[in-house]
Amino acid sequence: MQVGSVCTRQVVTIDAGSTVAEAACRMRDHPVGSLVVKRAGQLSSLAGVFRDSDSARFPGFGLGSWSRAVDSTRLS
Repeated sequence: MQVGSVCTRQVVTIDAGSTVAEAACRMRDHPVGSLVVKRAGQLSSLAGVFRDSDSARFPGFGLGSWSRAVDSTRLS
C-alpha cells in the first residue's frame, strides 16, 4: 500500500502570524489534528506544521497564552 492511497487530500492551512486560538478553532472547524503553517501571503512557502499536541502546551486555554502567534511556538 502506498502512502498516497491513504493520505488526506484536503490540506488545511493557517498563516504563520495567526494565534494559537485561531489555530485551535480552525482544527475544530475542519476536524483535523494538524495544520500546515504557511508564511503570510505565500501559498507555497511552508513554515511548518502545527499539531493539536502543540496547542496542549497552552494550559487552561487562557486568553493570555492563546493570543500568542502560531509562529512563536515550536513548529515541526
